[in-house]
This record gives sequence, C-alpha cells and structure tokens, in this order.
Amino acid sequence: MSWFVSDPMKYRHALIEIPKQRDRGAAIVATSVLEEHLLEAIQSKLDRHDPVEKKVFSGYGPLATFSSRIDMGLLLGLYSVGHHKRMHLIRRIRNNFAHSMHPISFKSQSADCSKLVSSRTYREMNKVFDAITTPEQPQIRLSMFRSSTNPRTQFLRGVQLACMVLCIQIILNKRDKGQEVSGKLSQV
Repeated sequence: MSWFVSDPMKYRHALIEIPKQRDRGAAIVATSVLEEHLLEAIQSKLDRHDPVEKKVFSGYGPLATFSSRIDMGLLLGLYSVGHHKRMHLIRRIRNNFAHSMHPISFKSQSADCSKLVSSRTYREMNKVFDAITTPEQPQIRLSMFRSSTNPRTQFLRGVQLACMVLCIQIILNKRDKGQEVSGKLSQV
C-alpha cells in the first residue's frame, strides 16, 4: 500500500508497522500518522513561535486535540468541507478502536469505512494534483486507489488520501512562505 508522506524517514517505522497490526492497532497507528501530518500542515500555515506553540498545541491548549486540529485545518483552508467530514469520521473510527473494551474490527465499522473514499473523491484529488504538477513534481494519478469493499482497505485508503491532501498543503504553504521544501511529495 502506497503512502504519500511529508518525511519518509520520520514515518518509516509506523508505515511498516501498519500491515503487521490487527485492525485495532492498524487504525490507531495509521491515524497517528494522519494526526502528525495535520499538525505539520497547521504549523506550516502559521508563524513559528515555540513557547506559544507549546501552550496552544499541547496539554489543555485549544489545539491539543485531534478534533480541534481538524476544525482548525478547515478554518485555515487546508482542505474542503468534504475532507473535513472525512477526517472527523476517521477520528471517530479511531476513537471506537482506542476506547472500546469489546472486540472490534473494521468489519464492525464497515458502514463508516465505506464513506471514506469514492470515485468522486479521486476525481477531486486528481484536480488538486493537476494544480501542483511542475517539472520537478511530475503528474500524479490515483490509479493506485482501486475501489475496494474491504473495510480495512477503505479505512486505510481514507487515511492515505487525507495524508496526501495535507502533504500537498505543507508543500504549498512552505513554498508560499519562501521556505525550502525538503524533497517532493514522497511516496513510501
């Protein structure tokens, strides 16, 4: 399974771990990768100030939770309302896995997992990719995301797609600020 990540070395171990995990572990680890990308995308939009960032993004800060970060991402224009809804759905599914004391699987979450990706989603993303195509970053297509009825695959593809959207935003935000973009959109 291919992942587009902002820093391949940072996420290498997590991405190797996901296929080895049972459903609960895969959901939690994959969503952690997404959470990190969301934090990086939000920070790429803001001016950096370490003491204030520590207060805002940790402990009881206003952006310490995944839910509040998802909402802030929408307000910052990092993604569409549709992606915002998908990310909250991913969060809810992850929370079900993390907090349930009962046996749980992607099969028991299949109704929600099936809402994460659609052929329309891929068409939307292909339009986004057209906007970032440059000589250094060749055109990307989502043919790797073939449709699936497997709830685990649907969930992981939804997380991958959200990570891709955030990676693109990180690249564009850094480029807009005149910062050096380390590498390109990296597929692992």
